[in-house]
Amino acid sequence: MQRLSQVERGLSDFEEGWLCGFIEGEGSFITGGINRPYFSLAQKNVEILRHIQTMLGFGTVQPLRYLHLPGYGRYGAYSKSDTYTIANLLLGRLKLKRKQMQFSRWLNAMLKCHWPVPTDPKPVTKEFNEGWIVGFSEAEGMFWNNKDGRPIFRITQVRHRYIFEWIRKFLGFGYVNIHWRKNHSWHYIVSNPNDRSKIAAFFKGRLKHPDVIASFNLWVQTFENDHPIRVKGRAYTRDRYSIRHADPIWRANINAYLREWRKRKQSDPIWVEHRRVEHRRAYERWRERKQLKLYR
Repeated sequence: MQRLSQVERGLSDFEEGWLCGFIEGEGSFITGGINRPYFSLAQKNVEILRHIQTMLGFGTVQPLRYLHLPGYGRYGAYSKSDTYTIANLLLGRLKLKRKQMQFSRWLNAMLKCHWPVPTDPKPVTKEFNEGWIVGFSEAEGMFWNNKDGRPIFRITQVRHRYIFEWIRKFLGFGYVNIHWRKNHSWHYIVSNPNDRSKIAAFFKGRLKHPDVIASFNLWVQTFENDHPIRVKGRAYTRDRYSIRHADPIWRANINAYLREWRKRKQSDPIWVEHRRVEHRRAYERWRERKQLKLYR
């Protein structure tokens, strides 16, 4: 394992934290499929995958050959030494309970294959936590303007309210709320003008994802110039609906998905009724929990 330790010594605490945060948001620990455990990470932008490959010094980047994911790429680490390095990087540093459970099953699969498994977790420093927040924000967050044109930074998760409370406490600003219409998802939001300047200073020069960098630069211009930015004749809201709006391949995929959804809606009334029942039950559960003051 001497070669692997040299790879890890080339990363700073911030870079290791960024990798852990981005992996918690987008990574997958696969325990089967090819009769051995491996690590996988899929993204629309292949440049960020090649950047991760350069940071780690191993792994492969290949295009995903799925009809519903055209243009996507996947970073994979399949060998015994590569999986050991990733496991050693993440051991004792994951913050989401769901990812901790997946990682534990992944380690058990490595043991069943008689692969080496790390036992000593690395320390967690302040620089590591800052890198983790940046990486996790690039995976799960977005910089956008609401309907009133107010710039807002938001990170979304269906569960894990505790991680947003930890981020709010670590940064010292922002607030946490719930959106019951979207699967009761939790949000960490920064919308105060003074806090926007703080979060912009926190992310400035630290982002690595090309799409997020473009979205962040436009977002900063919106509250610095105090007027909405327009991208090719369209008011800027966020990268998914403004920067990618001009991409003909992305628009064709969205239109094909919408056409298929409309056909199913017209031809399958049972499916439509099932979705209505699910929404109604979700709303009733939210009302019950709100009365019990579980959501504050």
